[in-house]
Amino acid sequence: MLTTKIGRRIRKYVNDYGLYVQSVDFRHLHPDSVFTDEEKERLRRYGAIFDDEDERRWKEAVADAYGDFA
Repeated sequence: MLTTKIGRRIRKYVNDYGLYVQSVDFRHLHPDSVFTDEEKERLRRYGAIFDDEDERRWKEAVADAYGDFA
């Protein structure tokens, strides 16, 4: 974990080694599957998709990063 201070804002960078969930769609999991809000946010930071808004953000990030190459 890396913590930096920029003016008044504190930014914390967490790297979860071995966590590869970019564009993994979690919308159709078994109904008994449970994720806490904290777990969802951590997975979302790495590109997991839990709803349509997550998918929109993922596609936007890919387009921003790769442009016409995506």
